Amino acid sequence: MRFDFDTSSVDDYETFLKIRRLPLYRFRGSAADVPDEYAADLGIKVRKARSVKYEPIDGLFDYQRDIARKELR
Repeated sequence: MRFDFDTSSVDDYETFLKIRRLPLYRFRGSAADVPDEYAADLGIKVRKARSVKYEPIDGLFDYQRDIARKELR
């Protein structure tokens, strides 16, 4: 999840402070990258992704097919 901060906003500064308390984050300029699993800690609701129908192509090894299916979930 990516946050772009408005440096003149008090609300964005409070979000910045919340992000700084997380165990994993990265800042680049006025933006922060945070793993999605911390959304609840920041008070943000994340929409669940819709499921994707997966049809493997012929010629894949079984482990390739299974890894692709898992990642698409």
